[in-house]
Amino acid sequence: MGKLDLQRIALLIGKREPSVLGDYLDHVANAGLTAYKAVLQWGDKRGESLYTHVLNGIFVLETLRPPLGLRDEEARVLYTAFTIHDLNKALESEQPFGKLAVEENVAAEIERLGLDRFFPTWQNYLSDITSLIRAHSGHYHSGGERWNLRRASTYRLGLDRVNALVHLMRAADVVDLSHTLEERARKADFLSYVNAYLADSGRPVQYEFVTHRLTEQRGLLTNVIHNGIVAELQERYGLIPLLFYPEGVAYLRVAEGCDYRCAFC
Repeated sequence: MGKLDLQRIALLIGKREPSVLGDYLDHVANAGLTAYKAVLQWGDKRGESLYTHVLNGIFVLETLRPPLGLRDEEARVLYTAFTIHDLNKALESEQPFGKLAVEENVAAEIERLGLDRFFPTWQNYLSDITSLIRAHSGHYHSGGERWNLRRASTYRLGLDRVNALVHLMRAADVVDLSHTLEERARKADFLSYVNAYLADSGRPVQYEFVTHRLTEQRGLLTNVIHNGIVAELQERYGLIPLLFYPEGVAYLRVAEGCDYRCAFC
């Protein structure tokens, strides 16, 4: 993914009754988070703003909330952590990530972005949020504090839930690298994390990807056709539209005797 998926945004906020996502859009995305528009990423996400990356991840997590059974409390912790998971990029710091991602710096960034308006009780969950940030990437040797069972009581959600939510942090982060409908490796990584979350949460279900593709692009008509296909597949087969591309959509569905390693078979 790269550009913000306006079709997904419309699907998620079609109903504007009070919600966790509504609070996030009002108090974070349209407020303090706009500072991240000036922060450009490097590596595989070179040229993409940190703002776009964060919102792409938040929309993925919001889409996953119903099938994964995330409570509002967990969603606020998760969205707060994901918003500032690239703390090194936001602060343009060359400090080792493990030394940078500490509670003092996390708290300062929460306040700088106005996340306290979205999550007024964040201070009670600071250990949870910090550990999720420290563990979000396999590239950094951080997050080892979760193995210290003597610290388990510091987690408001409980250590088991924090460990499970780490999988969703990694899933939302890696799937933003899946820039085309055909791409498979990042989608497989994403599925492995989502399915690991489900296993750790004691939910007896696993997911796989299926897609629809249009062979021709016909401007506005293409969008109309996409919308019709998405609606039909949701209603008839219960598919979850997750990743939107110009040529098609990647959906999640409950796997039938197929794990993430053969999700494209």
